[in-house]
Amino acid sequence: MDRFDRLREQIDVANGRGLEIGPLASPVVARELGDVYYVDHLSTDDLIAKYRNDPNVDERRIVSTDFVWGSNTLAEAVGSAAPFDYVVASHVLEHVPDLVGWLKEVATILRPGGRLSLAMPDRRYTFDVRRRDSDISEIAEAYLLHLRRPAVRATFDHFYRFVPVDPDAIWAGLPGHNNPPPDAETALAFATKAATTDAYLDTHCWVFSDATFVELMATLMQMGLVDLPFVAFRPTQPGDFEFFVTLERADDDLSPEQRRARCLASVPTLPSARSKAPGNGVDSAASSLSHCVLSDRERALIEAKRKAMASIRAAGRFRRRR
Repeated sequence: MDRFDRLREQIDVANGRGLEIGPLASPVVARELGDVYYVDHLSTDDLIAKYRNDPNVDERRIVSTDFVWGSNTLAEAVGSAAPFDYVVASHVLEHVPDLVGWLKEVATILRPGGRLSLAMPDRRYTFDVRRRDSDISEIAEAYLLHLRRPAVRATFDHFYRFVPVDPDAIWAGLPGHNNPPPDAETALAFATKAATTDAYLDTHCWVFSDATFVELMATLMQMGLVDLPFVAFRPTQPGDFEFFVTLERADDDLSPEQRRARCLASVPTLPSARSKAPGNGVDSAASSLSHCVLSDRERALIEAKRKAMASIRAAGRFRRRR
């Protein structure tokens, strides 16, 4: 099963009406697979112009955008096309300025029982490896301030601690990068631009591992800020750099207390203890690999994931620093 199959696993593409957020040039749900609409932050022509010189994106393959979701709400963007049976978003949630607000907006255009399928990068195996996990206080602040642009703090941190990594090396117990000094000058320049202009700077606003994402979601559910119980959760697998989540809109006839109880009962159980990966001081579920001999099966799995990640990068699905 490839990553697109994984994203489609818990949704009925053939029989449902769906919305994919940010498909760009590589949609998870192609139009020939079912009744699907595409929404992005720019129109088709503007997306083509934006990515014309980006080596990671083939602008000729950029799909036609049905709706533009910018300063308007998602419900305003899609209008009478809602409600949908499912929403798909691959490597999108970490970019949104207001995580809670984004989830709430998605919920408004799902029918009761409709599902949200997500793929998200695990920061331990991406260019966010030197960043700390996002804190609940930051998520609450973004929600209370109704942020529509990345926080200046997040922009600075994104560029300050950015580092190219080799996920396979990290899984093998190695640092995965040569630990260059943080780029303070670039970070300050971008943060200053974010603070003093109307420019929208694409940023990883939120960073987490598979386990810390679940912990944050559980806290948000307890606070009553997220009303989307888990349907499925696939943690980051050996050799991979992303995890998969499926959430579901609760029935309208449930009371707030029932909704909260259902959400909390759905939270996956994961090990809370995370050991340190050698050489980088970053949490890593795979750090034990540095203290053992890899089996033939483990080596084969890592090699298969290496080839899969190379294919994803070539298709432009893995967002890089811009």
